[in-house]
Amino acid sequence: MKRIVVASAVLALLAGCSGMEVPEQLNPMTWFGSSDSQEASVPEPTMVVDSRSLINEITEASTLPISNGIILVAKGRPEGDKAWEPALVPTNNENPVDGVLTYEFRVAGSETESED
Repeated sequence: MKRIVVASAVLALLAGCSGMEVPEQLNPMTWFGSSDSQEASVPEPTMVVDSRSLINEITEASTLPISNGIILVAKGRPEGDKAWEPALVPTNNENPVDGVLTYEFRVAGSETESED
């Protein structure tokens, strides 16, 4: 019986809180910033320029189906023998042009080093 009375008193107290004036520092709705609505600014998309070299020759390309799309796999022959970090880099910020996504096969460090 005592639990029911305590629970009822707590619920009545909580229900009554919405109508009474609460000091600003005790109001949890104002703890994490003002409640003034502000317009959010959306940054303009920027084009990222990849400075890696294009692969000289693509020797193999294939697709592997997965549940929500495909995985594009490519093999290539870079210029020079000190190449690393190969990647298929999307063009046009991954926006299709006439329904086609275009990728460039790029690699870092593929320039041949000149000997002194």
